[in-house]
Amino acid sequence: MLGEPEISTDGFLPYQNAIRDAFRGKAHHGVIVKTHGVTNLAVNDAARRYSPAEVIAVERDVVSGFPVKISTSYVERKT
Repeated sequence: MLGEPEISTDGFLPYQNAIRDAFRGKAHHGVIVKTHGVTNLAVNDAARRYSPAEVIAVERDVVSGFPVKISTSYVERKT
């Protein structure tokens, strides 16, 4: 691997130690935590009931290095 990778993860705490240990502190790591609204499970319309909840807040934090763009959307679009 050339250079220092930029890695974005969700708020799962074990990721922080795993990335630190795997890259020996030579990675730019940022964490993104999305807060979702409450869904109404009593809705009868299946299209609305199984839709993802609305994102009401997004918090980004730098864990190490200097990440330029903290986002998990790149991976979410691939699935």
